[in-house]
Amino acid sequence: MIAIKARTINTITRGILENGSILIENGKIIDVGENLDVSQAAEIIELDNGYVMPGLIDCHTHLSVHQHLVTNPGSLLDVNEGSDPITPQIHAIDAFNP
Repeated sequence: MIAIKARTINTITRGILENGSILIENGKIIDVGENLDVSQAAEIIELDNGYVMPGLIDCHTHLSVHQHLVTNPGSLLDVNEGSDPITPQIHAIDAFNP
């Protein structure tokens, strides 16, 4: 088990916790709160002045290769993934055009 202790934890659904902990077991969050018992944790990560919040997903990004038709005639304008509005499985390297 891993315990992350932070000064501020933004839980989104349960508000902001001050001086709280996050318990992680087998890669999954099992508990979040103030005054949690972290004595069983194999590793404790202390973020004295740290701020922890859930991962954010960039719903619109331009990480892919962007070629301009004006400067590179005949090339593809490869910026957005058009197959689905939500594509977390897509990587910029998938569109790399050497």
